[in-house]
Amino acid sequence: MLIRITGLPSDLTPKVTVSGQAGQTRTLYATGTVPFAGFNGIGGIDASYVENDDDIVHTVYVPRVSRPQSVCSDTGGIIDVSYVANPASGKLWLAGDTDVAFRAADLTLSGSPNAKVITGKATGGIAFDDLGTLWGLGATPADPTIVSYPPEAFRSSGDKPPDHEIYVQGTGCTPATHSLAFDATGDLWLSQPCEKRVVRLFGSAFTGTTADAPYVPSTYAITDLSSPRGLAFDSAGKLWVANGPDGLVRVDAIQGEVDARFTVMQGSSVEAVAFDDSGSIWVAGGSASTFQVASLVSMDLLEADGGTPATSVRINLGPDAQPKGMAFDESGGLWIAGAPTPDALARLSPSQLKVSTTSAAPTTPERVLHSADVTTAGFPAFYPAPRGAPLFSAHRAP
Repeated sequence: MLIRITGLPSDLTPKVTVSGQAGQTRTLYATGTVPFAGFNGIGGIDASYVENDDDIVHTVYVPRVSRPQSVCSDTGGIIDVSYVANPASGKLWLAGDTDVAFRAADLTLSGSPNAKVITGKATGGIAFDDLGTLWGLGATPADPTIVSYPPEAFRSSGDKPPDHEIYVQGTGCTPATHSLAFDATGDLWLSQPCEKRVVRLFGSAFTGTTADAPYVPSTYAITDLSSPRGLAFDSAGKLWVANGPDGLVRVDAIQGEVDARFTVMQGSSVEAVAFDDSGSIWVAGGSASTFQVASLVSMDLLEADGGTPATSVRINLGPDAQPKGMAFDESGGLWIAGAPTPDALARLSPSQLKVSTTSAAPTTPERVLHSADVTTAGFPAFYPAPRGAPLFSAHRAP
């Protein structure tokens, strides 16, 4: 039996494990044959996803097997394993007044690259599940609370209809929903500043919605918040909430309650939160006169009861910045939407993240991107998640 493997760039190696009806296995790293008679027929084929190496974001290649997993007859003599790039991968996605994506090749220098994909209704925060489905938020209470787009929708540019439109019950004011994040179990968490709460949607509830039943209850909510905005999970599975003017909040996701509050960026509104590959927390926010990102030492905070944590680095982004969201890439660079101007997307290099700056001499980002399709840059996201992400083990590509 010939196992024919195609579709991967020449510098990538597949891993295809063929098992026989009697339990034998053979792993192939290129096109090859297995002894059909000796295997007593083919019992199964397990082809691994493959990722390339890139300093910003990886491309994921998905295997497709041409014939059923169990083959008892040698008719035809060939099973094809064809790899196809997941079209959501290898890109930086940016939500704002519209949703756009930039290829990894367009992210190496400052400039104004053309957006490669434009979607329709996800104008708030965005997040990807492990298969590369894009989940986003509607802009007003009249819009669906959540919309989703499958990876196959991104094979071409243009306005895309969502495959799910989900309304979360109990949402009735503006801004309805700001950000969203998946936890390690696949449940989806939403921040709702106007409702002053963070809502948890169990995966079985929102993935099972249809056009005939698009409403899901918000029965699991964290309500003792003032202005919840950006969300991020740490490696222990606890949820961190950028709580606007009231700093940073840590939530015990299992117990469903706030277990610590931290004062950070006093006099400013904390808008976004993210973790680097060392586990340090980064927050972004500011006031009318200055916008900053700051690093907090995570290990000191994981079990702390609250208070005012020490800041290891404080980076000034300049007076015109309006940071809303941020995301780390594969090599540890930090991408900030809304810096140094509201329509821009900036990257701070790993070396820049080690140096504090002031309003008198703000940091000039290593790279700055603009797009004719973006007037307000909101929320960046990568698929797949960088390998240094706290929940990478839960959210990497299969």
